[in-house]
Amino acid sequence: MVYCLFMRKRDGNRRSRADGERRSRKGYSIIFVSDGTERVRTIRTTSDRIILVTILCGALLAAFIGYVIYGVFERDEYEDRIESLNSEIATLSEDKILLSAEIEDLEQEVRAANDRILSRENQAKAKNEAKALLFMPSALPLDSQALPSAYDKEKKWITMDAAPGVHVVAAGNGTVSYAGESLESGGYLVSIDHGNGYQSDYYCRSKPVIKEKAEISRGTVLFSIGDEGDKLFYRVKYEGDFIDPYTVLNISG
Repeated sequence: MVYCLFMRKRDGNRRSRADGERRSRKGYSIIFVSDGTERVRTIRTTSDRIILVTILCGALLAAFIGYVIYGVFERDEYEDRIESLNSEIATLSEDKILLSAEIEDLEQEVRAANDRILSRENQAKAKNEAKALLFMPSALPLDSQALPSAYDKEKKWITMDAAPGVHVVAAGNGTVSYAGESLESGGYLVSIDHGNGYQSDYYCRSKPVIKEKAEISRGTVLFSIGDEGDKLFYRVKYEGDFIDPYTVLNISG
């Protein structure tokens, strides 16, 4: 431990008042004594120096106190800013949750709308396909049960026995392109253009009850079979070439 002694030194040199009564500067001695040793250190100074050092120390102390106070205010400002940012983050997090829920709801609505559109498209497609099937000559050309013969590859037709009182009917929707005598078979012929590349021909001895250019539907009566019965010869063309009617005929339809 170091002990410090502060001593004032008196200066014995004085001048008379006649000489202006001027005094010499006051002198001071600062003695540092180290505990446990014999070392003594003396620093001599003046009052002006002590005042200067005191002012400098006071200025440094004031600056330090100001810095500490500024730091406290700065810290409080940062803490307030951090608290404000945390509050904004919490608000944004809540907004994010709400927006995510809204986005999910909108996505569900979009999916539901797409499902409805797809369902309508499928329904329209199925309806169009069903409508297109009506124009296929796929139905049995009689309004009663019948057992068609095998396909005659030479004459390109199949035959069916038409019992008395039954009717020969159109196998599909279309337009009557011919209705009259058949130069080929000697009986009568009705030809139907189905508008999709298919044509169906109906031959029998009975007179047709349909006129040319008539727009007809599947099941429209073409011939009325009399009491003696008749035999129907039926054949189908596709794109101008005869085909086996069984490739499109639906016996159950």
